[in-house]
Amino acid sequence: MSNVFGDRKIYFEPGTKFSYSGQAFSYLQQVIESVTTSSYQAFMESAFLPDIGMRQSSFHFDIDGKPVVLAAASLVSTPSDLSKLFIELVKPRPENRNVAKLLTEPSVEVIKDLLNWGLGVGIYGCDGDEALWQWGSNNTPAGTYNSLAVIYRRRKTGIMLMTSGSKGQSLLKTAVKTAIGGPDFKYWEDIPAPIPPQ
Repeated sequence: MSNVFGDRKIYFEPGTKFSYSGQAFSYLQQVIESVTTSSYQAFMESAFLPDIGMRQSSFHFDIDGKPVVLAAASLVSTPSDLSKLFIELVKPRPENRNVAKLLTEPSVEVIKDLLNWGLGVGIYGCDGDEALWQWGSNNTPAGTYNSLAVIYRRRKTGIMLMTSGSKGQSLLKTAVKTAIGGPDFKYWEDIPAPIPPQ
């Protein structure tokens, strides 16, 4: 394992704190490739994406004309396809209930009684409901892209937005408040900064 992952310092006991890491998804990608003996792209595009109806999505992303497959950053999708993923998390089919439960259970508390991280989604307690959410922001040679998915567990309402341009995040906040209401989504401001390497 040390040859594959290089020398990485562990800054805290897993499951006790939160610090964003795209690298963790790279590790997961390597595990999936090892267990399935398939490329990450082939596995996701044959076993996972079609299973939940994400037929307009792929893990093929070109940078300077070269294909790049990164679990943390190379999903190419549409708002309607990503909505299918979040709907599956809130209202899973019987065969996906265990996985949906695992992905949406709090794993790490970020702000007591308010904000947790599950395995891939944020869980934000609000108004007697829970909002599952995830956002992304990537600056690439082709441009700046921002996205946000929010779905309420109990109200069963949500929104999936994608923008291009440097002002995308402020537009996303306004659009969420206007389209589905609910509390001010403070997680942009509330998430502690990543722990810097020491």
